Amino acid sequence: MHAALAALLSMAINLLGVVGVFSGGLIEMSSFNFVPLAATHGGSYLAALGVGVCFALLYFVTFRALILHFDFLTPGRGVGPEFELGSKGAFRSLHGMEQPAVPSDDRDELAARLLELLGGPQNVEDVSCCATRLRVSVADPALVAADDEFVCAGAVGVMRRGQALQVVVGLSVATVLERLCDLIEG
Repeated sequence: MHAALAALLSMAINLLGVVGVFSGGLIEMSSFNFVPLAATHGGSYLAALGVGVCFALLYFVTFRALILHFDFLTPGRGVGPEFELGSKGAFRSLHGMEQPAVPSDDRDELAARLLELLGGPQNVEDVSCCATRLRVSVADPALVAADDEFVCAGAVGVMRRGQALQVVVGLSVATVLERLCDLIEG
């Protein structure tokens, strides 16, 4: 569909008698066409902009109709767990967790929950981190919980390869790692 619309766009521009460099973005088109040639070809370039706006709308309508009609999976419309925003108390009661007597830092809770999902301290052989991920080696991958449980706990995602896991936590990963190590050691 894109190839057909691009061919129609090129044909419409050529039928209007507009010539120039239209392969790049707005900066390239401005520097090669609009700025140096505006005095002599200003009218034709305004026509080109009008055709461009019309085709932008045509692209939107066409692809929106195709996506909705054929139910193509696009980012944000993919298959995955349904999420519902709620309070921590609702989450804890839904998953049978007790409410803490004293409120603690979210990273403490995340570290404790991740350790539980990794199969406990006895299952974690090695743990380190990079910019946004915990890198974990486990003794028995069968003891590690499902990916959606990690997401429900607050992780962004999980990548697995045998006994090695990467739990995507985010920029607070260093603090979570520190607290996770404290839980494992003591």
